[in-house]
Amino acid sequence: KLAIKLFRRPVSDGELKRYFDIAKKRYETDGNVFNAVQGALTSMLCSPNFLYKYEGDSLNLDDYVIASRLSYFLWNSLPDDRLIKLASEGKLKDSSVRTAEALRMLQDPKAQRFSANFTEQWLELDKVDIVNPHDDILTHTFGDRRGAKISQLKPFLMREGIEFLKVILNENLSLLNFIDSDFVVINRPLNQIYELKLPEEEKLQKESDQKDHDEKLLRPSDFRKVMLDKESRRGGLLTQAGILMMTTNGEFTNPFYRGAWVAENIYGHKLTAPANLEVGVLNAPSETFTIKDNINEHRKDPNCASCHSKMDPFGLAMEGFDVLGRYRETYQKFVVTKIPEEKKDGKVVKQERITSKFVDTTKVDSDAVHSDGRAIDGMEGLKRLMLEDKDKIARNLLTKLSEYAMGREMNYSDSEMIDRLLEASKKNDYKLRDLMVSIIADESFTKR
Repeated sequence: KLAIKLFRRPVSDGELKRYFDIAKKRYETDGNVFNAVQGALTSMLCSPNFLYKYEGDSLNLDDYVIASRLSYFLWNSLPDDRLIKLASEGKLKDSSVRTAEALRMLQDPKAQRFSANFTEQWLELDKVDIVNPHDDILTHTFGDRRGAKISQLKPFLMREGIEFLKVILNENLSLLNFIDSDFVVINRPLNQIYELKLPEEEKLQKESDQKDHDEKLLRPSDFRKVMLDKESRRGGLLTQAGILMMTTNGEFTNPFYRGAWVAENIYGHKLTAPANLEVGVLNAPSETFTIKDNINEHRKDPNCASCHSKMDPFGLAMEGFDVLGRYRETYQKFVVTKIPEEKKDGKVVKQERITSKFVDTTKVDSDAVHSDGRAIDGMEGLKRLMLEDKDKIARNLLTKLSEYAMGREMNYSDSEMIDRLLEASKKNDYKLRDLMVSIIADESFTKR
């Protein structure tokens, strides 16, 4: 039974013999049944049959391989007993059976593994942990407890994108919500950045009691879906605090980082710098040297211009949000002032002290022009442009989902399948869960 589960297929008596022999030899050594079973199980877990997902040599996958492909796509784990049983009955080549199983599996708590793993890979959320905002910025935002605050916030900054995808998947919403949405999925700690009006706790408790009398009141760290008013500047992936922070250097915003992230992760562009190219460092903006001046300096090199034309307009449009993802209309600089001591009648009445604060400098200029000539007016303009490009963005996400599902890169031979599924998804308002199920239901899911 264990061998079938671990190897994800039927196991012959000849294969099992080697593990029985290991157990027998161990038992003859010390007479301990536990050690005997442990020895055989250890060998199974070290076997290539367990460690590698072998798909065979033929174009068409057998039912057991299809079961594994399904379970690793949606659960990141071994097939359960039901999948193994369906595989043994030869039913998983049936598209309708795979569809039913996909819907069943997405209802299982193990499907949260998909949400976490896929989103982390797609959005590169591990970068959240790399960026450490400058102490001055943290002090200005959180006060003296800046160290504790950012260490507590980082896990939530990473989880926000994951929880956002969960809502879209569970409610079968359009993937266009990744571009712009009328809701966010945040918790109370993150709201220190967002400053939104969260639902009253009493209301949450009442709704909770109606749903389940044993359910507890939402804790501050619990994520909840919060609807936005029409004037809100939030919504979609690009205004999420974690994504805005991880695409900076922690000291000042960087349109190169942000623009490259949008171009690669949202549009699927390949940005490759020429060999032996020395990439200059973006200088901190000043009152006389703006972000756009920085970018224009880089664009003077024709070797740099090709990549910059693809990413800079996106990054410039995001300049209305600072290192921590807060909306801003002006840049700021940190000013330290030394105030001399004050004396009265020869006596010191006020000691010498040092004050520090951020002061406004130049106005943020987030207007940009796309490489094809379309004007982009800040973040809202960028969202409108991306909605115009929804087919390109949907194609990129469909491609990434397909690659995650099948464990390989999509290539030219897959273009017919991508075109077909994309056209069907477009007619269905690009609903995310339906799109995922269509990947599984498609005949290509049963091919190598």
